[in-house]
Amino acid sequence: MYFVPLLEQKYYKMTIQNISKYQIVFIFQIIFFCLPLSLTAQDEMNVNFNKIGDKHVSRAIKERGLVTLPLIHELQPTPNCRNDKSYYDHIKTYSVDQSLQNTWDIYSKLNIKKAWTGKKIVRYGFVYDTNNCKILYSEQENQTIEIGQKVFFNVHLLGFINLVTVLEVIDIDEEEHSITFSYMQGGNTMGTQKIILEATGKTTLIKHVTNYRSVKPSKLRDKRLYPFFHTKSINEVHKNALGGKLKD
Repeated sequence: MYFVPLLEQKYYKMTIQNISKYQIVFIFQIIFFCLPLSLTAQDEMNVNFNKIGDKHVSRAIKERGLVTLPLIHELQPTPNCRNDKSYYDHIKTYSVDQSLQNTWDIYSKLNIKKAWTGKKIVRYGFVYDTNNCKILYSEQENQTIEIGQKVFFNVHLLGFINLVTVLEVIDIDEEEHSITFSYMQGGNTMGTQKIILEATGKTTLIKHVTNYRSVKPSKLRDKRLYPFFHTKSINEVHKNALGGKLKD
């Protein structure tokens, strides 16, 4: 039988103990360095309610349980039913004394935060960018309009009514000079909003065509209330986009 000398036994035991300690230290180092990364990644996937531009938008998405980016990403546009007789059409026309191309340059590069930040009715919340799976909060100035962006905003009416709304940019047509938005599922309204630019000499016409209906059909809301307040809210959006150039 082979016996390890006393000194060698002591050295052998110390070596095994040291290896064991090193293994434990190594494991803790992995946990220590990976944990912050994991927490950071988790934080980035959560909605930062402190950065949302309007408290009513913040409250509404909390109530709907939209607390992470994947849940917001899954929100789907409502059906586009132009031939459905239960839908209504709302058309509002504006004009601006400049060329079609100059006007299209403004709308096709529209700053969403600027357009949806009104003084009376429209109050910007945030934008979710589905292309890059991230939220653009109010602190981010450059928010140029793109297909796939979900715009969260509040429509503040009569001083006490707050209607949180979500629109997704579903089409930007360079040839038609149009931008189409869709109401998102889960809200009070179904349908689309479409901005169409048309040249008339040196003036450009801006048509805002909305095809809509309430999720729960209501003639009072759809025929009376919605057109009145919708006009006021889109007036603010277009004035924000074009400044003092806009004419009704």
